[in-house]
Amino acid sequence: MAYSQDAIRERIKQPKNQAILKVAAADNAWCRFHARNATRIGDLGSHFFRFRDKVHSIITVPKKQDTFWKVFDIPLVSTNIIQDAADELNRVFTANDRYEEFQFATPELAQDFREFLHKSKLGSIDSDRVFNLALEQPTTFAVLDLPAEQTTLFPEPFVTFVEADQVHDAQKDTTGNVDLIIYKTDSGFVAIDDAFYRIFDKDTFEFKSEVPHFLGFCPACLIWNDVLSDSNGLRTLGPVIPLVSRLDRYAMQRAFEHDVDLYAAFPSMQVPEESCNYVSSEGHRCNGGFFRIGTSNEYKPCPECESKKHRGPGTTYFIKPAMMKEGITKVASFIEASTAPLEYYTKKNDELEKRLYEMLTGKKKQDTRKDAVNEDQIRDEFEARKSKLNYWAENMQAVRTFIISTAAKLRYGNAFVSYVFKNGNQYHLETLTDMLDEFDRMKATGLPVYLLDEQLKKIEALIVRNNDTQEKRLAIMRLLEPYRNLSLSLLDPTSVEYKIKADLPQLIEQFELDNNTTIEEFGAKATLSKKLSSIQTQLIRYANQRSGLNASPNGDGQNKPIGSQAVRQVA
Repeated sequence: MAYSQDAIRERIKQPKNQAILKVAAADNAWCRFHARNATRIGDLGSHFFRFRDKVHSIITVPKKQDTFWKVFDIPLVSTNIIQDAADELNRVFTANDRYEEFQFATPELAQDFREFLHKSKLGSIDSDRVFNLALEQPTTFAVLDLPAEQTTLFPEPFVTFVEADQVHDAQKDTTGNVDLIIYKTDSGFVAIDDAFYRIFDKDTFEFKSEVPHFLGFCPACLIWNDVLSDSNGLRTLGPVIPLVSRLDRYAMQRAFEHDVDLYAAFPSMQVPEESCNYVSSEGHRCNGGFFRIGTSNEYKPCPECESKKHRGPGTTYFIKPAMMKEGITKVASFIEASTAPLEYYTKKNDELEKRLYEMLTGKKKQDTRKDAVNEDQIRDEFEARKSKLNYWAENMQAVRTFIISTAAKLRYGNAFVSYVFKNGNQYHLETLTDMLDEFDRMKATGLPVYLLDEQLKKIEALIVRNNDTQEKRLAIMRLLEPYRNLSLSLLDPTSVEYKIKADLPQLIEQFELDNNTTIEEFGAKATLSKKLSSIQTQLIRYANQRSGLNASPNGDGQNKPIGSQAVRQVA
């Protein structure tokens, strides 16, 4: 809905959803604590203080608290888990059936918009920015804005990401779309609704300026769709939020493990106790660990004796002679650290690490091919991984569709007709080695050629990873290669097909140098069949030249069509 100036001014004075946004900001800080790399405690953000209080509630002895922070690792060990998971989850952007289509009033506008998306990097904003923000601060608003002054033929919209901590107030309509967002900048409060971009004074809250955007909806959305039901749709349930308590525990327990590990590296020592020679500034000697204060009957702990009470790796323990075993009262000895606590912590932490990774990705941390697992377990893991990627795909698809379509509407107005984007769900979950092994098995089994061809297409798709130019190039080379599903050993070595198949990359390179263009761009205005025929004719000529044969079309039929009696007769 469109808000009046007075209604927005009241929302600035008395924001309705600020309390929810503050909770969402705390959620963001918790996720950011674990998901974002930090090299100093000061980089860990506001959640560090909550984490510190939690640690101190468990470790109550001040000296033990000091020891904990000395062995606490920065960057956090939990960050490594999320980064490893991010590498797996990035497959969401490489689905083989990813689809995108624009419709504009003219083809020229569609081409102009594609060029704008590439130049402005809006075309990759989901993989470049939104993906990491979803891990680090899921309650973040993507706001589409326009430059204050237009210096180009068409406006150039851009995206500003506004984190929950920066949002003064926000509102969603009954359909779940953002219809108002207010956030503070150096120039004042920015208020955006279904009709206007407005600015209000940051001190007096008085209206300063407004610009209509003519969209009919508010150009802002949350970057993650999954929200908590009791938050007016303004507090997201990001992918890391369900795990934050476990991530806290993991970071804490790895520090405990490190502390226990140090006992083995720096063993403690026990020696016979000697009398303390401490004398206070007032001349009072230590007596049983205490010394008198002045002439009173009050006593203070002896600082030298207190310093010996610290327990930790490398500590020297002073044992009273009466407590020493017979025969070693005057001999120092090492105290061997038990390995049981270290083994316990290591095992529990390794199990927790694997569990966290699996909860984030659906994939087990270990390599299932090396473990004793059956086909059902492998299939279940495959489905779990795909389910996680589909979950991400739904969220990434929604935010990309909103950003791209809103940018097109702001740039071209009614000349923009529609935008369709499907993230796809045919992910590259197998490695290249797995897919090549599968191709060899299919070939050895004697499966039909068309099935082998489909497997080769999957292998090519894994290699190009949605690189349109590379995908087009491989498709043309696939059509140019003779008998692509047969090995060279099955072809007649004297045939032109053998020569082309064996030297195809070099022949293509020679063709491109001679024609000063790539095979993708060559014959761009011709039909595909004419384009392939022209390239094939030159490849035959190159192959014959390399064999010292007559390359002329009239030279003993050396330029006869590919496929004529090239396959060896197998008895």
